[in-house]
Parts: sequence; structure tokens; C-alpha cells
Amino acid sequence: MADLKYADEIQSAFGDNTQGLISPSDSRDAFASMLNGHGFLSTNTETTIPILDGTWTQINPLLVDVTTAPEQLWSIDGNNLFVPVYSTQPQMTVPEGYQKLCSFVSVISLRKDLSGSDDYLAQWVEDGIGVGLAESISFSAAGEQVETMLYSSSVLIGEAHTFGMQIMGVGTTDELHITYMSQQVTDSILISAPVAP
Repeated sequence: MADLKYADEIQSAFGDNTQGLISPSDSRDAFASMLNGHGFLSTNTETTIPILDGTWTQINPLLVDVTTAPEQLWSIDGNNLFVPVYSTQPQMTVPEGYQKLCSFVSVISLRKDLSGSDDYLAQWVEDGIGVGLAESISFSAAGEQVETMLYSSSVLIGEAHTFGMQIMGVGTTDELHITYMSQQVTDSILISAPVAP
């Protein structure tokens, strides 16, 4: 069974091997630790988002006809949320406290039916709580626009956190319609253990 290791741990274990010190298990650990996880979700079926003024609405559970392409290290749960599943892989051991750097991207095409100027906020969510900066979305009138939202964070590999999107109105309850939405996650092992703040 392979042990996940940070890159600097692997490098220190791999000398020039002139004395044959690199073992098969070292090679196995290096291979497992270099695996990157990926997940993808998309839908082009229109979804109506009920907007609340000053209160977040979770987007992912409302999506229908979702196409997903998660690999073995990420999955999509019943609410269309990304979930890392490293700890369920029988071929690798995840040391306690180990982290990976994850990058999340969401592209959403939104339409507002009613006229008038309205403001909204959209944000990535981890375990139901907003993370990163909230993106401001403004409609000057009825119409459609595309928004791209990014979020990056180091994530504990052995814990099954969930990731998705939320949106709310700022002084408005005019509902929005998602005509297309995609989300993607990629991750990579950190160079070394993160320094505690």
C-alpha cells in the first residue's frame, strides 16, 4: 500500500541511488503522491434560482440533468457537490493532517427576466459555509451574462468535505435562471507541509 508524501519528503528519500537505497516502496510512494485529482460537473438545463434578499441559496442541489466526470479521487454526491475521496482508495494510505492544494472554477450563465437594476453575490461553499471572496453580479436590466468564479485552498486529504456554489440578492428578490453551469476542481500535492499560521 502506497503512502502519500509531500514532494520534499519524496525528494529527500530519492538520492542518486549509487548505493541502491531507493526501494520499490519509495518508487510506489512517489507515484501515488504525484497523482492529481480532478472533478467536472456541467448542466445546460435551465434551472430557476429562488433569490432571497441577504440570505444565501445553495445552487448545486437545484441543478438537474447534470453531467459529471469525476475521477477516482473526487466524486459528486447526491446534491451535485464535489467530495474528495482519497481516504476510500485501498491502494493508498493518507497520513493524518496531510493536505492538497485545490483549485475550483465555476462558469455560470445567468438570466434575469425582470427589468430594473439589481445586484447579487455569488460564492463558493465548503461544507455549507461561504469561502473565499463573494463575487458581485450586477444586472442593469433584464438579460443574460456569464460569470466565472475562482476559489483555491489547501484541503485535508483524508476528510470528505463538500464544495459547491451559493447566491443571494442584495436588496432584491428577483429570481435568476441558470442556462448553463460548469464546475471543475483540480488538485496537487503540496511541495511541503503547510506552515501553521
